[in-house]
Amino acid sequence: MKFSTKDLDLRSRFFSSVYACGDIHGSFHTFIFDLKRKKIRNAAVIICGDISLGFSKPAYYDQVFKLMQSKLYDLNVTVLMFRGNHDDPAWFSFNDAGFDYDYPNIVVLDDYSVVRLKDDLSVLVIGGAVSIDRKLRELNGYKHWAGEKVRPPEKGMIRKFCSLPGRRVVCSHTAPDFVNATAGNAPADVIENFISLGDKNLRGDIDKDRKTLTRCRELMNPAPELWLYGHFHAHAEETAGGVKYVMLDRLRDNISHTRHDTTIPDSDFWLKRDDMCDWYKVL
Repeated sequence: MKFSTKDLDLRSRFFSSVYACGDIHGSFHTFIFDLKRKKIRNAAVIICGDISLGFSKPAYYDQVFKLMQSKLYDLNVTVLMFRGNHDDPAWFSFNDAGFDYDYPNIVVLDDYSVVRLKDDLSVLVIGGAVSIDRKLRELNGYKHWAGEKVRPPEKGMIRKFCSLPGRRVVCSHTAPDFVNATAGNAPADVIENFISLGDKNLRGDIDKDRKTLTRCRELMNPAPELWLYGHFHAHAEETAGGVKYVMLDRLRDNISHTRHDTTIPDSDFWLKRDDMCDWYKVL
């Protein structure tokens, strides 16, 4: 469900809890399954980009959202989505009526939207990131969107966010450049491989994206309490300047308790299960 404003007040939905999760990459059914398995009800859930909106025709998502809406209504859960690098930006802008489906429990957010979830809890979302494989996608005819990058800071919305009372949480897809995202960084040789394909500006564009988020952080006074992000396909937590930064892993097969071994299970921590999300409870 789209709104005609970036300043949203959802307090009337009376959420008893708020969660965030990392990239789901089109695994909508698994996302709903995990939501039910975790017995999450009466809640808001924020997906931190890479939903995979735009790879199929709008009619496909219409069918998926119809099924999701029914399940979410039963659970009294509202899902909030904003764009990652693997999402068509047109799905998240307010001026494209062709993508505007009315599903009350599915909220699609534009960049720099501010959402009041509780009297004492507000969220600012900042979408977008550079795809390291963008040149490969271009060469192979895979879908890729030129407008994927993080957009310049919208100072008015950042000021609005900072003026709100209570806890303030930022959700973005990528992370500021001072955050140590090495837990999920692609190996240097992988990036060099994509550069060798002809993407000479790749490293510079990645740096610009993260510097844009650093600029956003510099504009936030007072600072938020918490900053959640996805994109790097790993889990890590750190604190910088009084703000807790949490990297949320993507939805994947058989993720371990430790969140670090993404290929070989650790017998001491392994949970025998299907896919799951990296859930973070905000409230």
